[in-house]
Amino acid sequence: PYDLLIANILAGPLVSLAPDFARAVPPGGNLLLAGLLAGEQEAAVKRAMRHAGFRMAARARRGHWAILW
Repeated sequence: PYDLLIANILAGPLVSLAPDFARAVPPGGNLLLAGLLAGEQEAAVKRAMRHAGFRMAARARRGHWAILW
């Protein structure tokens, strides 16, 4: 297990990897996701992560790009 997992990849792979991330990050661990376009991509990733058991702690946005923690 990892206390912190950082992924800066495309939204499609992030959605597919959500169950794997849930197995790799124990309760109390952190997942930081970057490389997402704010809007539709971000929403799809947020749904997948919620479904995998994650809850969002923070969100940052710079221009069209979003980072989810």
